[in-house]
Amino acid sequence: MGALNLRARLLLVVFLALLGSSLIILHTWTQQRRLMRVEMEAHVLRLTRMVAMEDEQLLDSTRTLLSVLSLVPEVRTLEAGTCGPLLWHVLEAHPLYANLGVVDARGSLVCSGIRAGAPANLADRDFFKGAMARNAFSIGSYGIEPATRKAVIYFGQPLQGSDGRRLGVVFASLELKWLDGFATRVEIPEGSVIVAYDRRGTVLARYPDEQAWVGRSIVEAPFVQASFHEKMGVVEAPGPRGMRRVHAFTSLGSGPLGQPLYLSIGVPHDVLENSVRQVLVRDLVLLWGAGAFALLLLYTAGRMLVVRPVERLVQAANRLGSGDLSARSELPYGPDELGRLARSFDAMAGSLDAAVRTREEFLEVASHELKTPLASLKLQLQGVLRSMKGGAPLQPGQLQERLQFAERQVWRLGQLVEQMVDVKTAAEGGLHPVLERLDLVEVVRQVVEGLAPQLARADTPVVVEADASVVGWWDRGLLEKILGHLLSNALKFGQGRPVEVRVRAEGPVARLAVKDHGIGIAPEEQARILGRFERAVSVRHFGGLGLGLWLVQKMVGVMRGSITLRSEPGQGTECLIELPREPRLTRPEQDAMPPDGGSSMHLF
Repeated sequence: MGALNLRARLLLVVFLALLGSSLIILHTWTQQRRLMRVEMEAHVLRLTRMVAMEDEQLLDSTRTLLSVLSLVPEVRTLEAGTCGPLLWHVLEAHPLYANLGVVDARGSLVCSGIRAGAPANLADRDFFKGAMARNAFSIGSYGIEPATRKAVIYFGQPLQGSDGRRLGVVFASLELKWLDGFATRVEIPEGSVIVAYDRRGTVLARYPDEQAWVGRSIVEAPFVQASFHEKMGVVEAPGPRGMRRVHAFTSLGSGPLGQPLYLSIGVPHDVLENSVRQVLVRDLVLLWGAGAFALLLLYTAGRMLVVRPVERLVQAANRLGSGDLSARSELPYGPDELGRLARSFDAMAGSLDAAVRTREEFLEVASHELKTPLASLKLQLQGVLRSMKGGAPLQPGQLQERLQFAERQVWRLGQLVEQMVDVKTAAEGGLHPVLERLDLVEVVRQVVEGLAPQLARADTPVVVEADASVVGWWDRGLLEKILGHLLSNALKFGQGRPVEVRVRAEGPVARLAVKDHGIGIAPEEQARILGRFERAVSVRHFGGLGLGLWLVQKMVGVMRGSITLRSEPGQGTECLIELPREPRLTRPEQDAMPPDGGSSMHLF
């Protein structure tokens, strides 16, 4: 994968999608084969139900017909000359029957609807034995009619004399012609066969080629053997001519007309497979044809739609990496992924460009801020050295004044260095307050007293309005730096006017406000003034690194507080600090918190 370019990877994705779709089609094909066999079983079941329904109708109509014939005088006389013509006319009206006839009490054939050859004796037939023994309607077994070579079943109705003596039996033989009708009503694939056979495996009916198969034994056929052990199933086996068929078979239990009967539908294996295979081949051809077109389209259009925009992004990234901060993607910002990527890249490049410009401006300002006290310090020290090397000696007051001036420059340098160290610590998330129980009013007064010399030189009075005591858990060092930055800004931008410092306790919150009456901040500048290296005025008119308010915001934030600016141009600026008086701790930190007046604790 590492050596593949973007276009090759896109083509690989499409190929894998085609491969996955092919596997799904193959799985569907196997399911279709299974469903085809299930459908064959359903065909056999429907055929069985149709056979059962016609069985009931044929049985009722045959019982009624024989009952009526047993009462007809021409039949009861047992005379061939009178019953033969009658049965012939009845047989013509009922074509489903193979024959109608009368046998006497000894089983000898008296007459029949069709002309018989040699005299026949039917005493060994099941229908005759049943009718004579039970003196009731009787059903024989399936058999092959010798004269017609057709599968038939015999029914018998006893003939009784007026004295109750059994005179003989009137019978009907029913030909199994129902199979031809079923074959036209049941939809089966071309080349299929329907076979009906008995419990000995003898073919009773077959569609097609009935005449060639009736009476033949197929007991060795695998589906016949399987049908003797299972109610219903499917077996795949070769036929007598080597053609493989899938046979779905079922047993009718007691069978139609009271006798066991088995049915089988055999579908050629090739027909079954081809019908499913054609669908498989068609689907695969359509899938891979569409896939080939998609691959070709992706190969030709992929460069314009995907590869070329990505290459332009890579070129812009290389330019940016080589130091060209003006590099941009120059791609349209659409709603798609590439459009959003181009927008994000250009925004990143713009932020990087702005950050580098800000850094350069900061370095320029920082060098200026550092050079100013260093130059003043150098001049004062050079003056002292000249006086000590033979120049005009300095009076003690003059020497003290110069040394005090040099001390102030050193202090200023120290403040600048400390501010830059604080910036690095805050940017890296290294501000971890050490909380202790403090009186905020006391801290404010101490800081104001420590800045008294600077306030005197700036000729700016500071008025402190505070409650008697505002006690809470804070970091002393951070509080002193926060107040130092705010007062420094008030002195710088307050134009010598009084500065107000207010300290109030309002429930769980301590409020510290520092307000000057100087130049103020324009509304459009207030949203960004809390940013790093941001300033609301030109560096030419006011010094500083543009870090004071940003540091204040960071320091207030680590103590879970907030800062708010209120300012109007020419009306001054008020910075409002809100600090929780109790630390917001988790349960374990609360358990570890010292009692009032105890030692300090760290808040991370």
